[in-house]
Amino acid sequence: MSRFFRRLLTALLVFAAASAFCLLLYHYDNKYTQSAPQAIAGTLFVSEDDLAAYPVRSLWNGWNFYPDVLLSPKTCENRDKSTVRSVQIGAYSNFAFGSTERTPHGCGTYMLTLLLPETPRRYLIELPEIFSAYRFYIDDELVLSAGETNAEQYRSRLQNRAVSFKGSGTVRLLLAVRDESWIYSGMTYPPAFGTALGVNTQRAVRVCISAAMLTLMLLFASFALWLCLGSMRCPPNSRLFLLLSLSAAVLLSGPVVHALKALPVQPWYTIELVSGYLTTLLIVLLHGRICALPNAVRKAAVLVCAGICGAALLCGVCAAHLSEWSIRAFSDLTVLFRLAVTVYLLGSALYAARRREWHAGALFCADIFYGTLFLWDCLLPAYEPILGKWFYEWGCLLLVCVLGAVFWQDIAQGYRRSLTFTEEQRQMARQLAMQKAHFAQISEKIEESRRQRHDFRQHLRTIAGMAGDPEAQLTYISRITALSEATRPESYCHDPAVDAMLYYYVSSARRTGIRVSVRAELSEDTAAFSVQFCTILGNLLENALEACWRLPESTEKSICLHMKQQFRRLYVVLENSYDGEVNRRGSAFLSRKHTGSGIGTASVRELTHRLGGTVEFEPRESIFRVVLILPERADEEE
Repeated sequence: MSRFFRRLLTALLVFAAASAFCLLLYHYDNKYTQSAPQAIAGTLFVSEDDLAAYPVRSLWNGWNFYPDVLLSPKTCENRDKSTVRSVQIGAYSNFAFGSTERTPHGCGTYMLTLLLPETPRRYLIELPEIFSAYRFYIDDELVLSAGETNAEQYRSRLQNRAVSFKGSGTVRLLLAVRDESWIYSGMTYPPAFGTALGVNTQRAVRVCISAAMLTLMLLFASFALWLCLGSMRCPPNSRLFLLLSLSAAVLLSGPVVHALKALPVQPWYTIELVSGYLTTLLIVLLHGRICALPNAVRKAAVLVCAGICGAALLCGVCAAHLSEWSIRAFSDLTVLFRLAVTVYLLGSALYAARRREWHAGALFCADIFYGTLFLWDCLLPAYEPILGKWFYEWGCLLLVCVLGAVFWQDIAQGYRRSLTFTEEQRQMARQLAMQKAHFAQISEKIEESRRQRHDFRQHLRTIAGMAGDPEAQLTYISRITALSEATRPESYCHDPAVDAMLYYYVSSARRTGIRVSVRAELSEDTAAFSVQFCTILGNLLENALEACWRLPESTEKSICLHMKQQFRRLYVVLENSYDGEVNRRGSAFLSRKHTGSGIGTASVRELTHRLGGTVEFEPRESIFRVVLILPERADEEE
């Protein structure tokens, strides 16, 4: 299957999964799709069977609404019924009711009559944020108030609140509302009504879900802050991810904050509004950096997002003076903006996939999921979550988590590369010391050979003087030959760096009583010998020496190394004695010198993978075997 069809199949599967997720939320976590009976013409009949089947319901339909007046239980009796209209909560977001000729601000009164069972019991009504000040009556009693509804002393206060009452028979709910400060007005979100246990349980679950998401974002922010403050050199994108986590935390904190404290509209709701677009801006910026998009494309995207953030800030600050037309224009603009963001994210993920970036697949799937949520958000406008989050918030949460996972992988890979680089530096320093020692040994042997050549004429005269004694001549010649062999430098292969390393480790092993066997069948023009290969070989030989040193003195210790160049590959087999104890965590070997994974074996794996080779560690009963295969031209390609 070609790469194009694999991507297409992946996109279709993610789209199907995201669509199923949205439809499940729409049908099972939506205030407007509950099957509980709703009010008709301002009256809701609730039977015992209804309460047993639906202990909690959202009161979204059939409210009587009196526009432009603030009524009380005393004044509503004499009110002209011709001005009343039946409204559906959530159908319109303000007092303009979709008309550009009406102002979105002002006042109004909602009224609903409940026909409850004759048996008295305790009920609970939950009022979400009601914009932006209200007085709530049950029958003739004022049970809740927020802010100040009087026009002269108007003061906004919003909070998610609940009130309980004990009732039976006919109960009248009356809510007088005024808004002069926000783009929403009146009762925008449906209240919840039911038994005290049912409503309280629903509220607690909602707050717990929001608190869990908020905690996750704060943990991300704490991790990014620790990276920024705990390192001399701040890892790339850590500050950006810190800002993204904090912005997402503000975006997702609404239910928790509004359950705890009553807040004025300004500046808190402006901050909440801007946080959503700021989160999108930071997602776009971090996404573009991770996918390594061209600077011009990233700058253009950031400028567009910054412009929308500025428009959201202006809309929030000037909310009290906006008309219905301007509010609707801003809403249409945000829809186009989210569509553009979806296209940008998908395009950047495909760009990363073309460049074979390792994280392109995860980002592509997350972007498809985000785009699908946006699509269903447009197709299903009659959605308000009971327990969870809005589609847009779920999409942002997913993108932040995926970007956090990619960021963590980048940090982990950087840490592994740092360890590998440190190990390379250590091996390079040791290799230099080896080469110096090897050079000193060769220089010593050469100097001794020069002295022997200088004395060779004396040996010839001595041999000539023994012309009458052939046996004495042969004995003398054998002694000269032995001296000559002793002055010849010991060599294992033609590569100077590898030869020096082998000489160093073989000498160290023999000095401690370890039997060593080395066979290196390498050609002179091999290109596989470089710093990387010497680092790999040095780590393997060092581990082999340490394993032999751990054995008791009476135990036979051995190291056997065979290297062969064949079929444009370099094959290395190393076997050494060891005590049979192996500590593993998955495929990684744990160090016996410190806690955590062994740096030497991790460096060998990292460098071998970087050079396009393979390495296998095969611990047996008393022999530890390592098989290494490297392409002959690996270093030139690297």
